Amino acid sequence: MISHDGHVYGFDTRSSEPRWVFEAGEPMCSNPAYFDGRLYFGLWDGRFLSVDIDSRQIAWSFETNGKMYSSPSVNEEVIVFGNFDHHIYAIDRMTGRERWRFRTDNEIGLSSPAIYHGTTFIGSRDGCVYAIDIESGSVRWKFDSGSAVDSSPVIAEGLVHFGNESALFVLDHETGYEVTRYKAPAGSCVLDRGTAYVPSGDSVLSIS
Repeated sequence: MISHDGHVYGFDTRSSEPRWVFEAGEPMCSNPAYFDGRLYFGLWDGRFLSVDIDSRQIAWSFETNGKMYSSPSVNEEVIVFGNFDHHIYAIDRMTGRERWRFRTDNEIGLSSPAIYHGTTFIGSRDGCVYAIDIESGSVRWKFDSGSAVDSSPVIAEGLVHFGNESALFVLDHETGYEVTRYKAPAGSCVLDRGTAYVPSGDSVLSIS
């Protein structure tokens, strides 16, 4: 887990005692992603780091121009994350080299990307959710929800679920077509056996 004190901690799941610590030297709000012995996370000073778990050494560092609240998503080849500098980045997982970047019309705030069938999905404070080809960086579609999207898209059975300050939206992942919406302020949802659980104000909505 990350901390505002500039450290990343790893805890024993049984005793809750810290067993691993990395000093980043900079506050962070981006939750780390783990893949094949490395952690990946962003810092408030604009750096995005890959850290080797065993050696606690920085494998590579990538520079951006803004803070990161968006947590990364990672697969075998690429890492995707959003940034306050309005960009969505795709970085080579092993080398830290930029593969592509795409600029939205506002900050990428708390929305974290989802990767599904060769496409990454992420929301922006410009009100849109973007579906971007993970190889080329080309936009497959974008959907304008009408207000800032700080929730993280969740995909299940070919449907993209996300919320903004007025509604929960359900879109077709291939076309961006709006399948339905539920009028209620909605955050990032959790899906379980066909039911979406969505934070809304001081309540949690259950939608089937």
